[in-house]
Amino acid sequence: MINIGSKVICVYDRFPIQVFRYGSALPMKGCIYTVQRMLIARDGITGIEGPAFVLCELHNPLPSGGDLSFATERFEEIRPDETLEDEVQEEEDLVLVDCVS
Repeated sequence: MINIGSKVICVYDRFPIQVFRYGSALPMKGCIYTVQRMLIARDGITGIEGPAFVLCELHNPLPSGGDLSFATERFEEIRPDETLEDEVQEEEDLVLVDCVS
C-alpha cells in the first residue's frame, strides 16, 4: 500500500503538450520518487477527478497554491520488503535514465 513517504517508480511518462502550462518538472519513466502528498485532483486537460501524488523531488508551484500532482496510475510502488537479490536483478535489467529534471 502506498503512503506518504513511500518510494514509487514512474512507469508511464507521456504527457499531452498542454501539461507544460502547469509545469515542466515532470516524472520520467524508470525514475524513483518519494510521495509527499496524496490527494484527489482534477485533471487540468480532461477535467476528470482521480487519485494523484505530489512528489518530493518535483517542484511545479501552481498559481492557486500547492504543487502540480500526477495521476497514481503513472507509478508503481517500490516495496521495502524486496530482497537485495531482486533489486540487483532489476538493476541489471534496467536501462540507465538521467532522472534529473
